[in-house]
Amino acid sequence: ALAGIAMAMVAGLFPIRIPRSTNSFAAGEVFIILVLLMFGPAAAALASAGEGLVGSMRTSKRWTSRIASPTMAGLAMFGAGTLLHAVLGLTHGRALDNAGVLLLATTACALLYFVANTALVTAVLFLKRSQWPRLADMFGNFGWVGLTFAGSAAIASLLYLSVEQAGAVVLAGAVPV
Repeated sequence: ALAGIAMAMVAGLFPIRIPRSTNSFAAGEVFIILVLLMFGPAAAALASAGEGLVGSMRTSKRWTSRIASPTMAGLAMFGAGTLLHAVLGLTHGRALDNAGVLLLATTACALLYFVANTALVTAVLFLKRSQWPRLADMFGNFGWVGLTFAGSAAIASLLYLSVEQAGAVVLAGAVPV
C-alpha cells in the first residue's frame, strides 16, 4: 500500500496544467485506483490525498489550496472507492465477479471519483466568487480529464488482474506507464 501511495505522490510531482485554467491534474490515478483495488478505500483515499497534496504544493502558494485539494480528493476517493467495493462484494456474492465486471465497475468508480472531486473543487471556486455554479462551467473545462480517469481505471484493472495471475512482479511494468 505504501509503495502505491508513494507512486501516486511521485506522479503528483509532474502536474499537467489545464488550458485557460488555474487548475492542474496529475496522472497518478492509475496507482490510486490500483491501491483501491488491492488495499481498499482507506488506502486509496490516502493515495489520492497524497497526490493532491504534492500537486497542490507545486502549483499553488495558497495554503487553502494545499489543504483543500488533498482533503477533497481523499473524500471523493473514499466515497467512490467504498461504493466500488460494495458493488464488487455484491457481484462476488452472486458469482458475477469476472474481468469484464471488474473493468466496468472500476471505470464507473473512476468517473464517479472524477465527478465528485471536480464538483468539490469547482464549488469552492464559485463560492469564493459568490456565484452559483453551472454544470457547463464545472465540467466544460474538465471533460477531457474524465476520459483520462476512465483510461487510468482500465489500466489499473488490467494491472490488478495481472497481479492476481502472475504476482507483484508485473507492477514493475506500471512505473513507465
